[in-house]
Order: sequence, then structure tokens, then C-alpha cells
Amino acid sequence: MDTLHRITQHAIRTRYLKDLFEQWRGVIAAYDEGLVKGDAVLAAAVWRNVFKGEEDVDPVGLVQVVSFLRREVARVGRMADDEIARGRMRFGDPGEEKSTVLMECRLMKEPFLEGHQKRERKFG
Repeated sequence: MDTLHRITQHAIRTRYLKDLFEQWRGVIAAYDEGLVKGDAVLAAAVWRNVFKGEEDVDPVGLVQVVSFLRREVARVGRMADDEIARGRMRFGDPGEEKSTVLMECRLMKEPFLEGHQKRERKFG
């Protein structure tokens, strides 16, 4: 840090590194939460951390990143541990997700009926 950032005091350098480590842990936690809770939560984490929360982000690009992450996490999950340990991983191109992202969902053509919600099951 001294050479690149001209930070020579050990206490300042240590504080910066601790802050950076906390931010990194927060990013990892946000992505983990998104992987578990769904694409909207994952997209919010990507938007905050990759796109810096900018208001003018291309939604197609954001969804491409989310789709890419899902695809690659699933692919790595199928790999043998020794392949991962030896670093024999190659990641694909996020651009390959564009056709999937732009695919029209048949449910989008159905009308939205206000008040038409799933009925909650009542037990008892």
C-alpha cells in the first residue's frame, strides 16, 4: 500500500484493510442471499455492487449478469472438487445470456387481474 497508495502509517493501512475486508464480506453475503432468495435479490446485489447503484443501468444488461451468475454457479457446482482445486475453470461469456434474457415469456401476454392472487391455505 505504501508504493501504490502512499499510505505509510501502519495504523491507517490496517484500518483501510479492515474496512476493505468488511466490504468484501458484505458483497459476498449479498450475493449469497441473492442466490438463495431469488433473482430479484441477486439483481439488487449486482446493481449495488457491480453497477454502483446507478439509476440509468440497462435492465437487460443487469439481467444478463444475473443469468450468467446463475449459469456459472450451477456449472461450477457440477464440477469435481479436484478440478476446482487445480484451477481448471473457465468462465463463459455473459453475452451468451442475451437471447435467454430477451426470450418472451408466454405469461407476459396474459392479462393482469387485480385482486387475482394466490389463495392462502388455511389450516385448522
